[in-house]
Amino acid sequence: MLSRTLCPNRFRKGRRAFTLVELLVVIAIIGMLIALLLPAVQAAREAARRMSCSNSLKQFSLAMHNYIDTHKTLPKGNEMVIYNGPDTDGNQVTRGWAGYGPFFSLLPFYEQSSAYTEGTSDPRCAGLDPESHLYLWGATFPFLGCPSDTNFASSDGRNSYVFSVGDWADTNMRPPSTSSTANRRGPFIRTPFGPENGGDAGRSADWEKIQEATQARTLANLSDGTSNTIVFSERVTSGRRNNIKGAYKLAVGGDEPHGVPNNVEFGHVSGSTPPIRPNRCLSWAKIGNAYRADTGHVQIGDHFGTRWADGRAPATFSTLLPPNSPSCWGPGGLTYDARSMNSASSFHTGGVNVGIADGSVRFASDSVNWSTGIMDDNVIPVTSGPSPFGVWGGLGSINGGESVSL
Repeated sequence: MLSRTLCPNRFRKGRRAFTLVELLVVIAIIGMLIALLLPAVQAAREAARRMSCSNSLKQFSLAMHNYIDTHKTLPKGNEMVIYNGPDTDGNQVTRGWAGYGPFFSLLPFYEQSSAYTEGTSDPRCAGLDPESHLYLWGATFPFLGCPSDTNFASSDGRNSYVFSVGDWADTNMRPPSTSSTANRRGPFIRTPFGPENGGDAGRSADWEKIQEATQARTLANLSDGTSNTIVFSERVTSGRRNNIKGAYKLAVGGDEPHGVPNNVEFGHVSGSTPPIRPNRCLSWAKIGNAYRADTGHVQIGDHFGTRWADGRAPATFSTLLPPNSPSCWGPGGLTYDARSMNSASSFHTGGVNVGIADGSVRFASDSVNWSTGIMDDNVIPVTSGPSPFGVWGGLGSINGGESVSL
């Protein structure tokens, strides 16, 4: 029998401390497991964020259908609201402003009736052109933010979602008086808003003519079918950085150097319609998801994603360029009248969520078919017939006759 002195209990029971080598091996194994699990955890989190964005788009689409049940039309892209009442100084005024977008018009249909009432009856909002920090226009509703949009904030009137103007380079600028026909391609008609009326319903002699030409869409107008028409999408809000997804290229003069003419006759007057040049806009992207800055101006301010209640150009997207492409505005100063081609964008991997007119939500890949082979940098805008912008363009048009889907 062995002596208790020579073989203490702690040795006979096999208990001993880790050696340094064993400890390093264990740490290395744990590190490898973390390295293997972290991408899976991140992927699971992004899948949850993407699902949240998808659910928001579905709620917008369902709210739109409830709106249609009540009003028999889709909401306008920028609704004209007349305010009759006292201003902030107590003076009786009558004002009209074509600036209430679909997300604002749909407020009562996602349980925000009080905000809608405030926005249409308070002189600080109704009939005015409020700055982004004032009152309702500066308020942010959490349901308007996509969790993957890291630029979204709890203030500043942000919105990670936009509405479709179809395969069209849209503007608030009204067409010439000889042709007041507005954008016929998108599901949300936007009331022309130009220097002749200044947004004031009492100052334009042909305001009634314009309103007649821009009657809100009905489901019957979506002749391509509700399952083949995009109505909403995501777009990354401005991060005050030169980034393709959140900023846009602003022309400062010249012959539409970024591919977008700022001409009121665009798409309306036969024989004088200037072409759009989507390839030129695409060419402003450089490696690293940023814009080339050698010509023109990169607008990195808070115009994308802010003023969520507004129905003007920053609240829209078109299907002129595929998802996560550059966005370009026409020449001139930074005004809301400028013509624009705004691309859908998101921080999801490989594409964006889009809301379809039938209430469904689908994922549009960055590689979705876009060009039909005629992108010669000289595309005349179409007002009827198939879209020249492939499947993506066809999903944007409401009456092109295309039977396309994602």
